[in-house]
Amino acid sequence: MLSAKEYVALCFILFTIFGIIGYHFDRRYGTKIYRIWYNWTNKNPLPENVELGFIHNQSTKKKVAILTTISTIQSFLMIWKADVNPLGELAMLFAEIPFAMLGFYLGPKIFPIWNKKDEFFDAFDKGSIDIGKKIGEGIDFVGKAIHISDDDVNKQTKINENEVPPKKDVPIDPREAIDNFVKKRR
Repeated sequence: MLSAKEYVALCFILFTIFGIIGYHFDRRYGTKIYRIWYNWTNKNPLPENVELGFIHNQSTKKKVAILTTISTIQSFLMIWKADVNPLGELAMLFAEIPFAMLGFYLGPKIFPIWNKKDEFFDAFDKGSIDIGKKIGEGIDFVGKAIHISDDDVNKQTKINENEVPPKKDVPIDPREAIDNFVKKRR
C-alpha cells in the first residue's frame, strides 16, 4: 500500500505523462476519429483544412472538461478497485487536472521530436545514416554549445592588481590553540 505522499507524487507524474501521451495519440489517431464523429453529429462537415482532435487544437475549456471526465472515471475506479480513501481521492480528482493539462501543453513540444525518431530509424534501417558519424556530430554540437574560449578563461582568472590575495591558513599546533582559547576565556 502506498503512503499518501507516494500516491500523490505517483498520480502527478502519471497524469503529466498521461497528458503527453494523450496529446500524442489524439494528434495521430484522435483527429481522424474526431473528424468522423464531427461529420456524423453535425449538419455541416468539418472542412478538410481544419485539423481538430478531442484535445488537439481545442480550447482550454474543452480540454478541462475531457480531463474532468477522465479523472472522475479514474477516481471511481481507484475507490472501487484499489480501496483508496475516498476523501483523498476527491482531493486528487481536482489536483490531477492541472498536471494532465501540463502534459497537454508539453505534448506539442515533444510531438515533433517523437516524429523525427521514425524518420531517423527508417534512414538508419536503409543504411543511409552512419551511426558513428551521427554520434560524432552530436558530440561536436554539445562541445560547441558549452565551449568557452581561451579569452573568456583568461578574463575570469586575471587577478586585479588592487585586490589583496587572501592569507593562507597556517596549521596551528593543537596545544597553542588550547592555550589561546583558555587565554580568551579569562
